[in-house]
Amino acid sequence: MLTLLEPARAPDHAANEEEPQCPPKPDSRASLAGLPTELHILIAKHLIYPDALSLKHTSRHFFYLVDTGVRLKVAWLKERRSHDLECPNDRQCDLRSDLRFCRGSVRLLMQRRREHLECESRPGLGCLVFGTAACIHRRSLAQR
Repeated sequence: MLTLLEPARAPDHAANEEEPQCPPKPDSRASLAGLPTELHILIAKHLIYPDALSLKHTSRHFFYLVDTGVRLKVAWLKERRSHDLECPNDRQCDLRSDLRFCRGSVRLLMQRRREHLECESRPGLGCLVFGTAACIHRRSLAQR
């Protein structure tokens, strides 16, 4: 049993033999796609609606895995209301599908979020995209 746990050793070669040494392969970077599906599900459960929708449309795997249902949409709208941010009109907000939900003003709200236009719109609000106390992207956009 101990022999199974011992690390493999390189075979002994004669001292006069020289083997060409291969350069070490660079470490491949870890990616989200390389993680197990169980972790994908856990990550997706912590995303707000715009981020979940973006992840959902990155691949077929995530399309069937990420839930962007009514509960997530309502939670996102409630969060926006709690920060006194603009929300779509109740009569024009269709929660039945992502396509219907993202028509009209919701599409514009998500675009404003991507461009960090709502970040630091009030004192103490910070970055709404990354959840930090200050938005460095908003400042860099203002300097352009």
